[in-house]
Amino acid sequence: MKKILMLSLMIFLTACGASDDTGDDNSNETPASSVAPSDTTTDNEEPSANDSNNEPANIQVVVSIGDPPADPDQPFPGFNAEDQEEKNDFIYRLVSEKEEYQVGESVKITAELTYIGDEKEVTIGHAESPFYFTFYEHLRGYGFSHAMAEPYITQSIKHDKSYQERYRGQVVYGSDDEADTEFLEQIAKNTQFPVGEYTVTGRTDFNIDGEPGYEPIKLEAEISFTVVE
Repeated sequence: MKKILMLSLMIFLTACGASDDTGDDNSNETPASSVAPSDTTTDNEEPSANDSNNEPANIQVVVSIGDPPADPDQPFPGFNAEDQEEKNDFIYRLVSEKEEYQVGESVKITAELTYIGDEKEVTIGHAESPFYFTFYEHLRGYGFSHAMAEPYITQSIKHDKSYQERYRGQVVYGSDDEADTEFLEQIAKNTQFPVGEYTVTGRTDFNIDGEPGYEPIKLEAEISFTVVE
């Protein structure tokens, strides 16, 4: 009786062992007909439009000259290529070379400061530049300004002589709107503006070096122009 029980037990264990071995041999194999993983792209396949690794689509706000302004309270004021203000023995002029530019053409804006006081020359103090520019594009309703380093720099301006700087394109900042951001990035790269109706407010911020206290001299001028296809 004991021999029969032992023999039955050995047969049972042998059968179980054979079954386990079969499972182990096939556990790391992939059948030939199995589907490739979903994140694998073959040579002839295009990535999914919803793939999280894709670059975000470009956001473009298409405008045309003559469209109504984004803000009815801020319509394009009309062409004005030159403006100036005189105060505290200085004349500040802001000039655009043209009233209308073509897309791809550099926008040329010059700020100019002239001393007309009684001294032969005067020394002024200012940040990286005495000139600041603020832009507003009327069709999109986008406003933007330029960041500026603020060291204290001095320079002399002779009587009836002008100090000039041309707008050269700089780092800009505006709102956090995504389309606005793309627009600002394009402006920051160079002085080639997209189609639009632009107003530029220029101002000065400087003082007479050596005078007691800090009395900033602020003058302002405004010009406007368009960029067309």
